[in-house]
Amino acid sequence: MTKQYYNLLTKTGKSKLTNAALLGGALKLTKIKVGDGGADEGKETFPSESTTRLVRERWAGNLTNLYIDPHNKNWVVAEAIIPVDVGGFYVTEFGLYDEQGDLICIGKYPSTYKPLIPQGNGTANSLFLKVILQVANASNIDLKVDLSIAMASREYVDENFVSKSGGIFYGDIGVAGEIYTGINHDKRVYHEGHKPTKFDVGLGNLPNVKSDAISDNSSDKLATVKAVKKVYDKVVKHENAINPYPQYSMPPGMIISIPAVKPPEGFLKADGAIVHRSDYPALWAFAQSSGNLATTENKKEAGMFGPGDGSTTFSLPDLRGEFIRGWDEERGVEKARKLGSAQKGTLYSFDTNNDAVWNTSTSVKEKLEAQEKVGVDNYDTSDYSNLYLTASSKSSSLKLPGNAGGGGYSGVVRPRNIALLYCIKY
Repeated sequence: MTKQYYNLLTKTGKSKLTNAALLGGALKLTKIKVGDGGADEGKETFPSESTTRLVRERWAGNLTNLYIDPHNKNWVVAEAIIPVDVGGFYVTEFGLYDEQGDLICIGKYPSTYKPLIPQGNGTANSLFLKVILQVANASNIDLKVDLSIAMASREYVDENFVSKSGGIFYGDIGVAGEIYTGINHDKRVYHEGHKPTKFDVGLGNLPNVKSDAISDNSSDKLATVKAVKKVYDKVVKHENAINPYPQYSMPPGMIISIPAVKPPEGFLKADGAIVHRSDYPALWAFAQSSGNLATTENKKEAGMFGPGDGSTTFSLPDLRGEFIRGWDEERGVEKARKLGSAQKGTLYSFDTNNDAVWNTSTSVKEKLEAQEKVGVDNYDTSDYSNLYLTASSKSSSLKLPGNAGGGGYSGVVRPRNIALLYCIKY
């Protein structure tokens, strides 16, 4: 048997609801429109899924309430009120529309006449409309409505404000009878002839002074809506910033080491690579102001930035396979070292019995120590023909490589270490 009165999703409504479910969004219902069926007013209509508009529109308004039915999670309930100053037509059809103005739901309504005040013998009548829309997943319908037009439902009033002696509301003018609230409906907050105070509604301890300031920490003042708006604007500005938390960011040029083969997001390998200045403008700006930028690529040392091609590129420090040492900066430990310069390991002669002692002339020893202090890389062992170690318990001497005879060997001092990837922040 054909349903006498019904509502259904249009093709557009089904499509939008499906997209909302698949993409994780929500369909926003905002308006309701009613019609009278055409030129023959009050004519019965038979809407279908392919319907795109009402036969003849007579009134359009915002929804005053939109919620999920508490007893059925698949029912979305939409409510609206045709005001008293609108009328003089029949209502036989209705439609729910989204914020883009598309018809989402179309329905057949029992023929109902909406009078104007003169046609109703002076009685002011508004028409309450309630539509139940059944969907597979009501969470895909945005249930927000404009608070300036939202109205409390009868169920909400019955649950939260119960009249024990037939009290009724006269708008904002006054109360006839008594109004109670509270979990057990035992707290009288309104009664006839009484103007409610803040003590009646549980706000007796609130201060009377208000303030627009957002830096005021007084407990004797109430923040105004203006103060709240100021804070809201600041939060929105902060959240929309490109970098809302700069205090936690690492500056360009900072070096880190990680146990990985690839650098983390925001970093490059410190491998001496040549990169484009336009791709990494912040790092290029840092390189120019660092005091560690070589004049030409062929004069660049491992720990320095290079100018690349001189116009569009620049090169990174190359820290692969290197230990990092603090720059002397005129302290006097390594007077001749410059920022970003590389240094080879110290040449060291030793024996495996740990019983050798230095035996050398003063001039040769001073020459070795002098070269070590300034960070000389090229050790010429032929200069140290008189430098050797004498074993305290042996007849033979342990000499540096290049010396005739001698049973010792030399190497570079190197502690135990772990190989990690050096990265530079761009």
